[in-house]
Parts: sequence; structure tokens; C-alpha cells
Amino acid sequence: MWRHPNLRSKSETICVQELWPDFHLSTVDGRKRESEGKSGVRTGRAEEKTERIFEMVAVEEDLRSGDRGDVDRGSQCSVEVVCVGNELLIGKTLNTNAHWLTKEITKLGGHVKRITTVGDYIVEIAEVVKETIRRRPRFILTMGGLGPTHDDKTLQGVAKATGCRLELDHEALDLVKSKYRELRTHKRIAMTKPRKKMATIPEGGMPIYNPVGTAPGVHLEVGHTTIFCLPGVPSELKGRFNGSIAKIVEKSAG
Repeated sequence: MWRHPNLRSKSETICVQELWPDFHLSTVDGRKRESEGKSGVRTGRAEEKTERIFEMVAVEEDLRSGDRGDVDRGSQCSVEVVCVGNELLIGKTLNTNAHWLTKEITKLGGHVKRITTVGDYIVEIAEVVKETIRRRPRFILTMGGLGPTHDDKTLQGVAKATGCRLELDHEALDLVKSKYRELRTHKRIAMTKPRKKMATIPEGGMPIYNPVGTAPGVHLEVGHTTIFCLPGVPSELKGRFNGSIAKIVEKSAG
């Protein structure tokens, strides 16, 4: 069996087969040949699929091997916050969201271990989220980057970090449509590409109703850790956190 150089162990090879049983790689005359199932048809997406599998394997192997970094075993409700936005890094916007959110989490009995700020770049967001997952906090809360514009890239970064593909979620799409109907009661709502973008979330994720704005939040489970992706607009952040997430954090804190 051909083994990609990124596969470090037999268990990883098995994990790849479990994650993608119909995907095969073989080596012929020193070159890779990609085929899908038994048909032998070249896919053109083989490299993309392979890289996504390796990302999934990396997360899975870290969880299986117990590689927990500097995880705080003394806290059942450890929380890390990831703030996304170039405006936070250049001093254009004061990060009042982090101040408010960490204060609320602390009042609920949670223990905020780290606040990280990152720009609107998919690779950097993915790196930060992946590092945070490896520390295995009980919760990761991201703020910002869920909107319809080209620089709202949080969900793309989270998907890359967790090895998940992005997919249009019909429940999330219904939430977006519903909010636009409320805002424009006398106009026909066209679901443009930017609006559909707000309903495109990592596979396995669940949309979270946004009582104030149009962009749903996202709830995603990765091993021991629960990830909540929240809007960056302060009123939307507060409405979403107080809506149900606060109760979940409080219950975890005991």
C-alpha cells in the first residue's frame, strides 16, 4: 500500500481509510495516480481531498494520542476566546467584545485561559484554532468574521482547522431568509451569493439563531471541545451569548 509521507503511523493509514473508504492513492513510475473507487476515473480533486483528510487525521490523532499541550486539568470549564478582525490588530477598533464576554464567562463560573486576536486570513485563523483545539479547553468562542463580505473568513478558517468541508446548511439558510424578511417586509428577498455565504458552515456544525442580526452563529463539536462561532457586532454577540450559550457554560461550570 502506498503511504503519503505525511502519514506518520499505521493508525493514521487506517484512519484515512475509515474517513474516506472509496479514495485510493497508488504510485506508478514514481508518479501519483488518483482514482475514485473501482472506476479508475481521474478525479482532479484528489489532491484537495488528500490534504483535507490529512487535516482531519491530524486533529483525530492528537485527540487519540492524548496530546493535550498545556491543558488545565484543574478546570472543567476552561474557555479560550479567539477574536477575529484586522481592525482589532491595527488599533482601529477597541476590543470591548473580549472585555464583556470574559467578564460574563467569569460570572458564570467559567475560567478564561487565553484570548487570542488574529486577522482576517484563513490560514492564520486555522492555525490559531488548531493550536487552541490541541490544548483541549472545554469551550472555544470565536468572535467576528461571520458576515457576507469577502473579508469575513472565520468559518473558512475553522473548517480548515478541523478538516471539515464547508457546506450550505438549509437550516442556516432558512434563518438568514427569515431575518431578511423581517428587515424588508415589503420587498422580495433575493438570496444572493453573499447572503448564502452566511449559511455556509463547516459540515457537522449546527446553526445558532441570531436574534439581532442576519448572520447565524455556529455550534461545532470537536472531541472534548465545543466551539461556538459568534458575530462580532456587539449587540449580536450579546444577544447570541445570552440567548442560550450562557446557560451551557454555566451548566458546565457546575
